[in-house]
Amino acid sequence: MNYRFPQRTRRGFTLVELLVVIAIIGVLVALLLPAVQSAREAARRSQCTNHLKQVTLALHNYADTHRKLPSAAYGSLQHSIWVRLAPFMEQTAFYDRYDFNQGAVGGVNATLVKEVSMPGLRCPSGAVNFCMINDATRKTHYTTHYYGIQGPIGTNSLTGTDYKRYENLAPAGVSSQGLFTMSTSAYRDAIDFGAVTDGLSNTLAFGEISWNDYIGYREYTYGVYWGSGAEAGSIMSTKDVNWPINIGLQSTSTVYRGYNRTGAYGSHHPGGANFAIADGSVRFLSETINMDTYLSLASRNGGEVVALP
Repeated sequence: MNYRFPQRTRRGFTLVELLVVIAIIGVLVALLLPAVQSAREAARRSQCTNHLKQVTLALHNYADTHRKLPSAAYGSLQHSIWVRLAPFMEQTAFYDRYDFNQGAVGGVNATLVKEVSMPGLRCPSGAVNFCMINDATRKTHYTTHYYGIQGPIGTNSLTGTDYKRYENLAPAGVSSQGLFTMSTSAYRDAIDFGAVTDGLSNTLAFGEISWNDYIGYREYTYGVYWGSGAEAGSIMSTKDVNWPINIGLQSTSTVYRGYNRTGAYGSHHPGGANFAIADGSVRFLSETINMDTYLSLASRNGGEVVALP
């Protein structure tokens, strides 16, 4: 006896079903993408925090060894704080090759700043790794995203008077109340941590300028420019504190984008930027921080009573 079984017909997806599946996948991707991006940014911010911890540790090791802090610049040859801190950031080979008899971007130093990338001086959320300057020979020189706090520019909220500046020293008008001094000839000697009378836990040491539209990026070996021309009187590896955090991201004004001495601190971390405190900790400061508080934190000896937000 022959039995015939009914054949099953194979049924594929209809066009409507396929479109529904694609739409569902699209919605899931749209929901997951912000979470993935947020996780990536959290990782980058954590790496940036670690970078700042390491450079502040290097600062303390330098101070323990030399009994003073590195200055913003040494003499007329413009060497930066990062050059002085290099042996304490596992960059002894770089330091041994560096020529202190040459300018910061002259001779063998110009080669070094092309060869030694110093990745620990840059925030992974910032895309700019090299100098932003109208000079083809220097656009391959590595830069930094971290800057020493030169001091506050503005009014001390406790005394009602302006914070002190170097008025008789070119560059004139640079703050003299931050962690880093201008150690040049007889004007000012470098200080030690004992000069931080406001307390290490209440004083900023380093901050981020790591937003991509900032055009003032210069070599990490560059401490200050004493000469003439457009950049005259510019401090490079340290910056004064004067403007709100992230103002350069929020304003189209060229004032905040140049290489001037007053740093427009900020970053691509949403809502603020990382800052290293002189005690070795790192804090994320909001772009909405009260300016009196911000200026007080930038001062090492202003006498203000301030708590980190």
